Amino acid sequence: MIGVYLGFALNNFGEERKTRKQFNVYREMLRTEIKDNIKQIDTVQQYHIDMRDGMQNLMYSENIVKDFSYFTRRTFKGVRPAFVNRSAYETGIQTGMIQEFKLETVQQINKTFTMQKVYTNFTENMIQTISSKKFPETEDEIRGSLRLMIMNLNDIQSIESQLVLYYSELLETLE
Repeated sequence: MIGVYLGFALNNFGEERKTRKQFNVYREMLRTEIKDNIKQIDTVQQYHIDMRDGMQNLMYSENIVKDFSYFTRRTFKGVRPAFVNRSAYETGIQTGMIQEFKLETVQQINKTFTMQKVYTNFTENMIQTISSKKFPETEDEIRGSLRLMIMNLNDIQSIESQLVLYYSELLETLE
C-alpha cells in the first residue's frame, strides 16, 4: 500500500513540475507578446497625433482645397494602425494555462485583451469607413472629411493610450 501511495505522490509531483514549467513558458510568451504590442503602438501613436494636429490646422486654412491636396500628397500616409498580436493570449485560453494565474490576474488579462480587440475593431472600421468615401473635392466636402478624421484620430489616440496603460499594468503584474 505504501508503494502505491508513493507512486501516486511521485506521479502528482511530476505532473505539478510539468505544469509549473509550462506555466512559466506561457507567462514568458505573454510578456513577450505584450512588450511587442507596446512597441507596435509606440511606432504609430505619434503619427496619429501629428495627423490629427495637422488636420486641425487645415480646418483654419484660407485655401483649404489647395492645402488639403498638398497635405494628402506629402504628409498623410494612411491610417497606419498598430498590428497587435494576441496569439499567446489565445494559446493560454486554448490550453487552459490562463487558469494557472490568480483570478485577479485572469480578469486583468481579459480586460487588456478586450481593450485590444476594441482597438483592432475600431481601426478596421475606421479604414473601411474612409475607404468607402469618395475623395473630397469641394471646401465643404474637405471640411466634413477633416472633421470625421479628427474625431477618429482623437478616438484612436485615446484607445492607444488606454491600451498601453493596460499593457503596462499587466506587465507589472506578470513580473
